[in-house]
Amino acid sequence: MALALTVGLARPVTLLDEPFNALDAARDALRAALATLIAEGRAALLTTHTDDLTGLPVRALDLQDGRVREAAR
Repeated sequence: MALALTVGLARPVTLLDEPFNALDAARDALRAALATLIAEGRAALLTTHTDDLTGLPVRALDLQDGRVREAAR
């Protein structure tokens, strides 16, 4: 419910911490909602341990040993 509310709010930037954790059936719906949000010109900043961001226009960064760098795609 909280994810649906967060994505539904018209904010310029949406921050999500591990939004795909414990989601099975709703994973595709969340991915579609994020794609729509981004297509509307809004931004989503999320943390994740998965690199499965299929269908999302992303700029992926890795944080390793205290340093941020472009993720290998």
